[in-house]
Amino acid sequence: MADNITDDDYESLQYQQRLKAALHYTTMKICQQQSSELDVVCTKQLVASISETAWRQCQKFAEDMEMFAKHAKRTTVNADDIKMLTRRSGSLHKYVSGVHEKLNENKQDGKKQKKSKKKAGTSTTVNMETDEESNM
Repeated sequence: MADNITDDDYESLQYQQRLKAALHYTTMKICQQQSSELDVVCTKQLVASISETAWRQCQKFAEDMEMFAKHAKRTTVNADDIKMLTRRSGSLHKYVSGVHEKLNENKQDGKKQKKSKKKAGTSTTVNMETDEESNM
């Protein structure tokens, strides 16, 4: 049965293992930093347990966000799904909502700048055409 593994399955497994390794490494670095600040010892088993718990929680988060999007008859997860996921943690929900609002403000500012550039570009083009016509 193990011979039925396709190249896509193999690549997916490799990608998953790389992500888990990165999570484990990051967890280890955070534990080292905290243990030096708090003057405690973090064992390898503790780091492995924390990283495995974080991995499983991330999987649950991903599944929940997919279900929220599916319930809303969408195929793509968006900020509303993330807000729904964080609704039980007041501080996290407040943080995510704040970041989302800031991103929307930046997006609106970018659109305003593009519109003003287009208007400026249009007037320049009109002036050039006027100059060309006056030369004729």
